[in-house]
Amino acid sequence: MARTALIDADVIHYSASAACQEDIVDDMGDVVTVAAAEYIWRHTVDSMIANIVKNSGATDYKLYLTGKGNFREEVAKKKPYKGNRKAKEKPLLFEDVATYLVDTYCAEVVTGMEADDAMAIAQCADLEGCYQEDPTVLDESLASTIICTTDKDLRMVPGWHYSWPVGDRIGERVPYFVDVLGSLQPKYHTDKFLKDGSPKLKKLEGVGLAWFYCQLIMGDSVDNIPGCPGAGPAKALAALEGLTTEEEMYQATLALYEAKYPENPSEELLEQAYLLWMVQEVDDQGEPIMWGGAA
Repeated sequence: MARTALIDADVIHYSASAACQEDIVDDMGDVVTVAAAEYIWRHTVDSMIANIVKNSGATDYKLYLTGKGNFREEVAKKKPYKGNRKAKEKPLLFEDVATYLVDTYCAEVVTGMEADDAMAIAQCADLEGCYQEDPTVLDESLASTIICTTDKDLRMVPGWHYSWPVGDRIGERVPYFVDVLGSLQPKYHTDKFLKDGSPKLKKLEGVGLAWFYCQLIMGDSVDNIPGCPGAGPAKALAALEGLTTEEEMYQATLALYEAKYPENPSEELLEQAYLLWMVQEVDDQGEPIMWGGAA
């Protein structure tokens, strides 16, 4: 089936504008930052988009850019949402690249939430006709969108996904399909071991609801979301591994919050869930429908 690539233009925006500048020493001996010529940075953007569409196997595309406002900023009480990110000067071509993405590629500028949310909403709307008798099982052959991003947070969203390589640090993830419940993928050290001789957990990745509940436990340091205090990847894996329903995942996660917040565990969990959940639908007024707990 022909698919539409739902492209995270935020990643293209930042990476292309940052890549197309360099520091040089001018005639006075001062270090100055200069931007690449217009034809060079435009070609960089064009090539990124063309490669994403080609390698994702898509026949069409739609781009999403984050605009002003994000409901998560008001939700966050424990720590400011993304408050750990140091303010730094934007790349010289930041505005030019954004304008080019909108004018040339008709990128949708998302307000009130993130581009990630809009991509999740579009993909979940497409999946409505793909569910089987079991509401957690999808027919992947009927899905006609594919989320394209390097952002790990979107991996909780069911449907097709593609992730392009980032330098030598992060490899390409060829198109793969995520079912509703998903799974966890622990990565172990080959040269570090626990007292019982088992390999030490290096990092924990995942997809679908399993990944969402995993993040609820261990938090997300990139976005300054604390999760459950004292609970890292090892505790998340121990709590969720082998569970086969969302209700089981929810109860296992809630138990960890109850141990830390005996007076109001559900309230504390809900704050973290609202911050982490990729919005998958909006109401009649276009407002995001927040995570509603295990069905």
